[in-house]
Amino acid sequence: LGFGIAMGIPPLVSHNHSRGANDQNGWVLRPCLKAMAGAFGLSTIAATSSGFVLVALGQPAGVVAPCQLFITMSLVSLPPAWLSNALGNMLVSQGIVQPCLLIHGFASML
Repeated sequence: LGFGIAMGIPPLVSHNHSRGANDQNGWVLRPCLKAMAGAFGLSTIAATSSGFVLVALGQPAGVVAPCQLFITMSLVSLPPAWLSNALGNMLVSQGIVQPCLLIHGFASML
């Protein structure tokens, strides 16, 4: 959900950049962050109820507990990943590619 929300940023930011109004990009990021907060709430509900869904789908009890633990632990990584994607999209849309290039290059070496 959060990555989809972040995909809406580049057209708005590039429009601001092309008209010389980079100072208005904060007006793009704020609603995006609010939408991401709502998406995180939905993701939290989905993660906490995943055990019930897996049981209803007939998964064995030995599978349900590890899956729900993995989903719940993965939930912690969503906000930083979404924010990183949103900020990266903002920078690239303004023609600032160096930070994203370095971070992705470093991450690919790991």
